Amino acid sequence: MNLEKWIEENFNTTEYTLKKTDKGISNHNYLLTINDNKYMVRVPKKNHESLGLQHEHEKEILPLVSDLDVPVILFDEKEGIKVTQYIENVQTFDECKDKDKFARCANLMKSLHTKKAPLFILM
Repeated sequence: MNLEKWIEENFNTTEYTLKKTDKGISNHNYLLTINDNKYMVRVPKKNHESLGLQHEHEKEILPLVSDLDVPVILFDEKEGIKVTQYIENVQTFDECKDKDKFARCANLMKSLHTKKAPLFILM
């Protein structure tokens, strides 16, 4: 899959900048800028299939957790590419120095795991 071609087809433009970030364990992450609008583009790394990710299930779950996530602009379930609104000055968990980050994370996880969601049966 050619990311540049994917962006041009899905955003209907050839006028953009794309910069790879150093974030992401199982994904490559890029800062995409189109007409002063900034987005984060998540692209699964090669061999991510070994993690058992099922993007068609993720697509079903995203609307159910939209209040817990960054606004999703576009999701490609075939490629596993997720485009979200860019959040200025965001920090990873390790980068965050807030004393209450563990409590905030626990509350977020509790909110996530108490959401009503469809039951997916693995075949």
